[in-house]
Amino acid sequence: MSPDAREHSRCPPGHAKVRCGTVPGEGNGGGNGATTEGGSGRERFRAAPPTTGEEPPRAGRHGGVDTMRELTPADPRRVGSHLLLRRLGEGRSGVVYLACSLRGEPAALKLIRPAYAFDPAFRARFAADVASARHVRARRLVTVAAADTAGGTVWAAYPYVAGPTLEEAVAGHGPLPPRTVGALGALLAEALAAVHAGGLCHRDVRPGHVQLTLDGPRLTGFGGSGTRIGPPGFLSPEQAVGGAIPVGPPSDVFALGCLLAYAATGRGPFGDGTPRELLRRAAFEPPELADVPRGLLEVVGACLHRDPLLRPSARDLARELAPPVGTGWLPGPLAREVAARYAAPLPRPASHEPTGADQGPGGGPGGPGGPGGPAGPALEPAGGARALGPPAGGGAGRGELSGGRHRESREHRDSREHRDSREEPGATAPAHASENAPGTHPRTTSAHSQGVPAHPAPPVRPGRRRALRLLGGAGALALAGAGAGLLTRARPGAEAPAGAGRRVCAIGLHADLSGPHATAGNGQQRGLNMAVDELNRLGNLPFDLAVRSLDDAGDRTLAADAARALAADPEVMAVLGPTDDAVLPVVGETYGRAELPLLALSVTGTADGGQHPSLLLARPPATLAGIAAGEVLAAHAARRVVVLDDRAAGEDGGRIARAVNGSLDRERFAPRTRELDSADVDFTALAAELTGDGTEAVVWCGHAEGAGRLSRALRTTGFAGLGLGTERAIGPEYFLRSGQPPEDWYFLAAYTDPRSDPRARTFGQAHRERFGWDPEPYAAEAYDATHLLVTAMRETVEHRGGLTRGVLLDRLRTSEYRGVARELAFDDTGAYAGAGPLAYLYRAHHGQLRFEGPVSV
Repeated sequence: MSPDAREHSRCPPGHAKVRCGTVPGEGNGGGNGATTEGGSGRERFRAAPPTTGEEPPRAGRHGGVDTMRELTPADPRRVGSHLLLRRLGEGRSGVVYLACSLRGEPAALKLIRPAYAFDPAFRARFAADVASARHVRARRLVTVAAADTAGGTVWAAYPYVAGPTLEEAVAGHGPLPPRTVGALGALLAEALAAVHAGGLCHRDVRPGHVQLTLDGPRLTGFGGSGTRIGPPGFLSPEQAVGGAIPVGPPSDVFALGCLLAYAATGRGPFGDGTPRELLRRAAFEPPELADVPRGLLEVVGACLHRDPLLRPSARDLARELAPPVGTGWLPGPLAREVAARYAAPLPRPASHEPTGADQGPGGGPGGPGGPGGPAGPALEPAGGARALGPPAGGGAGRGELSGGRHRESREHRDSREHRDSREEPGATAPAHASENAPGTHPRTTSAHSQGVPAHPAPPVRPGRRRALRLLGGAGALALAGAGAGLLTRARPGAEAPAGAGRRVCAIGLHADLSGPHATAGNGQQRGLNMAVDELNRLGNLPFDLAVRSLDDAGDRTLAADAARALAADPEVMAVLGPTDDAVLPVVGETYGRAELPLLALSVTGTADGGQHPSLLLARPPATLAGIAAGEVLAAHAARRVVVLDDRAAGEDGGRIARAVNGSLDRERFAPRTRELDSADVDFTALAAELTGDGTEAVVWCGHAEGAGRLSRALRTTGFAGLGLGTERAIGPEYFLRSGQPPEDWYFLAAYTDPRSDPRARTFGQAHRERFGWDPEPYAAEAYDATHLLVTAMRETVEHRGGLTRGVLLDRLRTSEYRGVARELAFDDTGAYAGAGPLAYLYRAHHGQLRFEGPVSV
């Protein structure tokens, strides 16, 4: 049996529900000094041939920016949704690159060589690794972020971790102090417990798969290797000899014990030697633990018990070792090296980076489809799209939406009735479908105004990115009355008469209009309705424009139903939404299959574009909050900064906390990160600690309730520093919990305030005239997005003679629009690429947020 065709092992008694998944890592078989041979249904290890000396690639690992290697001419420049920047390492089955997602996030991308990618056994195992790893999430576990295991190019990407590996740290600084080793063991055990709880085994726990950061270790090498076992010296007896005892979670615990002994003494518990000698010692000799510190000896010895049933579980280890962890968990010299690595700027994509055409199917090192290879297939029209022409069947009223669970919102009906009551005499409107009748799609279509003067269209300058610059900005809303604004210019001969023979093109709104995020959802709905009414009133469109609004109430099941309904409606050409990140995973694939452009205004931008191919982000990703936070902190001369990572906010909150910590310039700031859970933390004690240790600024990466409780506690202890929260911390719960002091915290958000922003102030006035109140969050952003969509739709019809979703998506990716809130532009996968501000700054003031202005670099 070949090294790449082994079967899964069964799990030991007591772990019957655990699937012993394959291990990540590289160099199994010959590369790491061990391989397997079958015989009588059991795995047996033998010494491997001498290694080639190549470094096994490990996800997320590198030795610092200065050790990276430039790409070779044979290396692709783009793989999937990632641009390749540098080589990090290579092994038998693949090459690991430093990459950048098209949303700007660094990644370690493993690209499988064609010889392995086209091996059915390896590919199946690699795909199983990736699929299994995606179901496990733990704060200390670096797992697969994006992958393609089905195409001609096989790859997996992992979040990039800049810190050194444990192997590098021990080699450069010697054995670690007992306190550091204890913290290391507790947090790695916590990560392994999550793996085991998911019914899997890591099976490759080694020093090279542990990376050190200022707030704790990260365990890498999980998911996406296609190999089976770790290296000799960190293998359990049952792995070394095979036999009746299957491999399971106790094997990971044994490897963790070996790793802790290595960290505490500088060498493994079975010494050095050939792979055969290391395997023999692990199988038949006791470990050498004489140099392990007394406080760790009992725990390490228990992990290395020969009987797997007598070893502690990973969860027991996490409880036994659990010391407090903060930025002081590493010894001084090592902590400074870690900080220096995070402060070192990473290579960035050049402005002329190749696009998707540079990596075709089957691309990879030395394989077909690399640079100059065949490009991928062109986008075909979506199933529901059709060429421009009269709508078949006419109007709305197709199909029932999940038993009538989706409904037109009250605001939608009220605004339509209000609009209809204020139409100018002589205006004509297309007939409306009964919007409240069962089985109909909610829809609004505004009247066309009469007598609008025609103007020639402004010339469009040539170039890679075509600018769609209309009459916008602060003076865009020049018309008074019912909130109408002249943002587009009518063209002579461009208008066709309303009524029969004109196609209806709809923009869908997929929003939370009645759930936890209804404020943002209703803001987007009102901004969309204002823009659609103005564009229909202007009357220079070659189609009738309509709106389909569906409310998912923040519920994932309703969200999936809404996505299917909008995707199935052939009149819907694009969708604004969804409102919140939580529903994006259940709707993105549906919209992607339909090639339906999904323009997201309020999701944070942390999702991988490769999983949602029609997603267009109309805001900078939330991970850029770290750069914006640095600008705010610098303006307040705050140097000693504590970033508080609230686990209750989920992985997105942790991702933002890491971005803040990693992007702060160590020459200007002395940041440290602290992880907590707002559900059980003592905020009074936390505030006293922060006040007492001279902290000058606190950055809260969590929800509004925790921010309010912390704000009140800090005020009680006399804290005189700066409080800064991310957009997740904005909400009424903040003021409820904080006691609403006159002047309090600052907050960063992706939306502007049309009451105070000079560029959007006229929009705010028009909104108040129409609805009677100030715009809610994302109203101005939805207004801009609608103008961008309709302009792209109109130009597609004029230049192509027809309109399909796929063609519209292509045009949107190369479009620009300067709106009242920000400039909109995208890269070729839909990531935000505009020149607008990173964020907007708000300040809590007398129970409400006061706009302070944009934050830019």
